[in-house]
Amino acid sequence: FTGWIKMQHDLIGILEKAKARRLRLEREIIIAARLQPLATFLSTFYASSLNHRRQSYSPRLLDIAFITQVQELLELPNEVEVTPETFEVLLPALPDLIRQWHSHVQTQLRVLVKPDHDLSHPVDLDPLDYAMSLFICNRCESYKFYPDIINHACIGSDIGPYHRFTGYGKLHAPFSPERISLVSGTVRRSLTELIKLHGEDPNTVTRQQLKESKKWFTCTCCSACSTRGAIQVMNFGGAVRIP
Repeated sequence: FTGWIKMQHDLIGILEKAKARRLRLEREIIIAARLQPLATFLSTFYASSLNHRRQSYSPRLLDIAFITQVQELLELPNEVEVTPETFEVLLPALPDLIRQWHSHVQTQLRVLVKPDHDLSHPVDLDPLDYAMSLFICNRCESYKFYPDIINHACIGSDIGPYHRFTGYGKLHAPFSPERISLVSGTVRRSLTELIKLHGEDPNTVTRQQLKESKKWFTCTCCSACSTRGAIQVMNFGGAVRIP
């Protein structure tokens, strides 16, 4: 009898854990499925010229999903039906929420750039605009300037329960600066030399200034820049993208 009591307690514990896992799984599936109506709502919002002119660096589905006000709707009780219309309550605030998201992302990127800046940089320019503010993905080692780095697929963070969502194709994780660095070493020295070839100061010149430059380059080191005897010429942006 004593043995049965012990087994009973163990069995109850096992059943309770199994029930908790089942309820957690059901909850995650319900929350993840609510991304579909959110995606429909966002598509309509982004398509409306009255609301927002979408840029390449606009927040994607999971960037929006992790905004507190949106999470509150995604995490409504299980018995509540969540439709695209559910999110319309956010319409008055959504443009400001997107601007806040963008501002937060810029702040995170400026933190990465800041240690590289000194008193020689003009204080009235955004550090993200400098030609030396080139970021590298620590995972795939691709180079990107702001704002292209924002939507780079490798730099997302944990997506929580949304990994169970299967109705929207491949999900891109929300932006996170954890896998990004400012270029250094050989790449940084090459970038510096490239800017000097323009006759500009690496400490002060912006990408826009180099974009407007009339100088063009060709690579003398690789066959990628030669096609059937023709020589490929590049501006600053094209030269930076050479592997």
